Amino acid sequence: VHSSIECDLAVLVSAEGNHPDMVNAYHRLDQKQIRIVIFTVRSDSRLAVDAASDPAGTRLITVHVSVPSGGFIPVGSTIATLGLSIGALSNGAANPDLFSRARDDHYITRDTLPHFGSVRECVIVASWLGRSAASDLETRLAESGLGISIITDPWHLGHGRYFLLSREQKRKMVVAIGTKREQSEVKRVLRLIPRGVTSVSLLSEYEGAVGAAYLLFRSMFLISAIADNRGVDPANRPAIAWGNRLYLERGMK
Repeated sequence: VHSSIECDLAVLVSAEGNHPDMVNAYHRLDQKQIRIVIFTVRSDSRLAVDAASDPAGTRLITVHVSVPSGGFIPVGSTIATLGLSIGALSNGAANPDLFSRARDDHYITRDTLPHFGSVRECVIVASWLGRSAASDLETRLAESGLGISIITDPWHLGHGRYFLLSREQKRKMVVAIGTKREQSEVKRVLRLIPRGVTSVSLLSEYEGAVGAAYLLFRSMFLISAIADNRGVDPANRPAIAWGNRLYLERGMK
C-alpha cells in the first residue's frame, strides 16, 4: 500500500472486513488501479460494500461459516480458502487437497508431546517460505493466551537468540518450519537444540506458494494440539472491552 513497487494484484484477507486499516488499504490500492481479490466472511461488511462499487477491478470471495464473524474459526476458514486457492492455481487438478494432506501429516498430539502443558515460551524458526506459518502460529499462541513467542531464522537463532533456550528449558519450545529445500537446515537446528526443550518440526515436500500454504495449515493443526493439551478452546475467547477498543479505534493514518 505504501510502497512505490508496482504490482498487478493485491490480496486482502479480513474475516470481518470492517477494520479501518483494511478498508483504507483497499481504497489506496484501488486508487493505484491495482486488481484486488478480497477474502472475507461478511458480504455486508464495509470492505465488501465498497468493493461492490468496483466490480471490474475487484473480486470478492465470501467464505461461509456458521459462527460469529470474529475469532479463529472464520479467520482460519478464510485463510484456508486462500491457501486452497493458491494450491489450485499453482498446480491445477494435479495438486492434492493441501488441507487434507496437512491433516493427514499431522502427528502431534497430547500423547506424542506430553510437555505441552508446561510450555509457556516458544521460539519459531522459519526462513522465507515458512514465515506466513510462523506469523500465524505466533498470533494464535498470543490470542489464545497459550504463551509468548518470537520468530527468528536459523542464522539469527545461532547468532545469540539461543540464549533464550538455555534456562527453564521445560517452559520452552522450538518450532522449526521449512519447505523441501530448507529441510536440511531445519533438521540441523533441531539436532542441536537441548534435549530439555520441546521441539517440533513442520516440514513441507512442496515449494513455492503451495509449500507456504501447506505449512500454514500444519501450523493450524499444531495450535489445535497445544490448545487441546491445555483444555483451551481458541475459538471461544472471552470478550475484553479495552482490547476491542484498542482494535477498533486505531485507524491507518
